[in-house]
Amino acid sequence: MSDGQLLYLILWLIYLSDCFQWIRFGTVMLVNPWSRQWQVQRSVLTLQSHRGRLAMVNPFPPLGRFILPEILPLSISPRGIASVSMQTLERGISPVKTANILGFEEIISLEFKDSWLVINESRFCRFADPGVGRQVIELLERIKALPEDQREEPIREFWANRLDIEKLDHELTGAWQEIADLQILSNLLFVITFVAAPVAAQFFGASPLIVPVAILMFLMAYIITGAFFRCHRKLFPDNRWDRWEQAFKMVMCPPMAIRSADLLMRLVGRSHDAMAVISLVMKHSRGKQLLQRIIRDLHHPMSPAVDDDRLETIGQWQNQVILDVASEKIPEFADLIPEALETPEKQADECKLYCPRCRTQFVVERDTCPDCVGVMLKPLMADIDSDKIHDGCAR
Repeated sequence: MSDGQLLYLILWLIYLSDCFQWIRFGTVMLVNPWSRQWQVQRSVLTLQSHRGRLAMVNPFPPLGRFILPEILPLSISPRGIASVSMQTLERGISPVKTANILGFEEIISLEFKDSWLVINESRFCRFADPGVGRQVIELLERIKALPEDQREEPIREFWANRLDIEKLDHELTGAWQEIADLQILSNLLFVITFVAAPVAAQFFGASPLIVPVAILMFLMAYIITGAFFRCHRKLFPDNRWDRWEQAFKMVMCPPMAIRSADLLMRLVGRSHDAMAVISLVMKHSRGKQLLQRIIRDLHHPMSPAVDDDRLETIGQWQNQVILDVASEKIPEFADLIPEALETPEKQADECKLYCPRCRTQFVVERDTCPDCVGVMLKPLMADIDSDKIHDGCAR
């Protein structure tokens, strides 16, 4: 392998590494590939752990868009707060075994530090987006000063803001307009680096082109970095540290500038709930199915492996508020609830029970679903349409 080929291999590896995004559990990645509709991005093979999973985003060419909406990482009710949410977007993931639970009378100090909500000088829970963390602190400061019977209204206002479709639509439209110009520059650098330069090397040789191509790559990287910095400052003015950190990386390593738009898209829409984002961008049948899955999870959450009844009380109260507010703020959401919760048709004559959360059907008698911890099984209807029977019961 020649020196030129080795150099391009290194550049390709740097570029490909930037095509991967880490998706934390509790986060759903929605991807809009070039000239296609929005869809849920799955993990790459088995590259996942108990903390999250790895996914590749639009590598060739670096076009398209993605959003990383997440569920709120804590539970809030008028009685107190818990450091975990009873929501989960995953099936078969064991619920948390530890949780911090506090009544509002126990809260002395609130602080947001290094992505962590710090209560009484101890780390409480971590946020993927600092903006959401600051919003939560403002909410907690506000309701902490109120008596318990007056705390429900500000909590509902908080969720109404997270589920505000019109506000989200305005935010996404503005973000895509800002990012579009940056994507043009990034794709120009992609073409120069991985298309034009290798083709020119076939005619003129690699050695005479190394210096000119390097100069052009660094020049383009400086231009892209400047555009990225301006877009980031306009869209996320409070996230100063991330802005400077990413800009420094792109200046020092030009191939990283090709994925500069990704560095902005991973922050877009983070202040809104996953249900709002899904209902806005996924208007096809898959979006409806995903919303119904979330509805079932809210109605039938997995039981936390925490020996404290307060967690279940706080979490279930929050789940009900989310459903109530979503029914008001998201068009046609209320109509999805009965359909999502209705008893499914039998998949075979011998099926007796089903899980109301994951919809798996069972032949054997048992109390709870093996995948959805603590979720009680329900009986299936006796009447079935024989034309729709097919083998598919869990045993």
